[in-house]
Formats: sequence, C-alpha cells, structure tokens
Amino acid sequence: MQHSTYTPAPEGTPTEAPRVFTALANVMRDVVPVGKDQVNTSQRYKFRGIDDLMSAVAGPLRAHGVFILPEVVEKTAERYGPDGKMTTVRLTMRYRVYGPAGDCLEATVPGEASDFADKATNKAMSAAFKYLLLQVLMIPVDGRSIDDGDRDHPEPPAVDEAPPAPVQQVPASSEHDAFYALVNGCMQAAAEATDPEMVRALYRKAAEQGLLGVPVRVPNAGEMPLQHYLAYRGEYLATAAKAVAA
Repeated sequence: MQHSTYTPAPEGTPTEAPRVFTALANVMRDVVPVGKDQVNTSQRYKFRGIDDLMSAVAGPLRAHGVFILPEVVEKTAERYGPDGKMTTVRLTMRYRVYGPAGDCLEATVPGEASDFADKATNKAMSAAFKYLLLQVLMIPVDGRSIDDGDRDHPEPPAVDEAPPAPVQQVPASSEHDAFYALVNGCMQAAAEATDPEMVRALYRKAAEQGLLGVPVRVPNAGEMPLQHYLAYRGEYLATAAKAVAA
C-alpha cells in the first residue's frame, strides 16, 4: 500500500459502537486461510484468485459490520505489440473501509495488469483489491504458499548458474499467432545467443516492434516483461565473458 489515513466516527456516534480497528481485528480472527488453489493451465502457475479471497472475507465483513468502497484515483494505459492489441493498465485505487461506528480507514493501493481484449482495467482493479485484502486483513495462507504474492515463482538463477533453457514458449492462439511468433522468436534467439551484443541487437529490434512490455514466462525465473528477460540474458552473457577472460 502507498499510504493510509483514518477518519474518526461522526460526532454523536454511540461510544459502544465498535470502531473500525476493532471490527477489522474481529474480521481477521474469522477469516479462513486462502491458498494458491487456482491454476493457469496455459502458463502453468498456481495463483490465489480474487474470487477465493472475496469468498473468504465476505461473511466476516458482513458479520462485523464492515464494508469497503473503492475509488480509482489515477489510471494510465499503454498499448504494445505491432497491432496494438496488448493493453497494460496501471492504476491507483483508494479504498475506504468503514466500521459499524461510521469511522473510516483509507488505504491507497496500486494495481497493474495486461490483456489482449478489454479486461486490463478489470484485472488491475482485481489485483489492487486482492492485495488490499491480503495486507490489511493479514489473510492466512497454506504452508506451500507462505509468501505474500499471488503466484508461485521459483527463485531466479544466480549469475554463475546455467541460464534457463529451453525457454518456455508463450502460448499461441489463432488470433495472435503472428504476435506470439515475434515474441517467441525473440526469446529463443536470446536463449541461443552467445554474445551480449547479440542480445543488445535483439533488444533494439524488440523495442522497434513494440514488444518490450509484453509479459513472458521464463523457467526458473517466473513471469516478467520481455525487456527484463533480455536484460537478464545480456547481463548473464557479459558476466560469463568476464569470467572466461579472467
């Protein structure tokens, strides 16, 4: 969260009405664990879905008289790819969490998502709300997903380890075959490159084609924008070259 503020209960509110902090503590006590039980079959990762989180908190919120009002306070959108169909939305959400006494806790949370259709804003809002719930309510997770993220990501390889290979291809679809072919071709060429200058040339070409912001899945490193993978690959080759020269 970027920041939070507190607004006291209106004047004249009965003192016995629970304040929002007390109500939230009661909600936290009643929330059940939410693990990473959803699976993205195309890119093969587990994630903690927003529907699972909302199902876990809806009952406790209602039981303790807490409700949440969302507001979009800032939003930007960028298009990627040769056809401009990949949209990435970054936004800032303000959530007002009200307790039974009418007092309010405000929290500002960022969200980011990409989509080939018209769902980027929806996904970004879901991401922001997911992390609001996880962080404010300290929702417990299962033992296999004790981190605070929403996906299971392996640790990135160290620079002195072998680079990830083979590169997992971005899943193709009939509508976006040409686009995916460009992305997959760039990733494969980077994986096969033996010199950092070759990767720099690929980076420049990807920038010209508008591919740098496209999210890709890399074994042993998780999901990242294409530009981060190319930067990592170039740095790895440069480090390896220095080691050989030494």
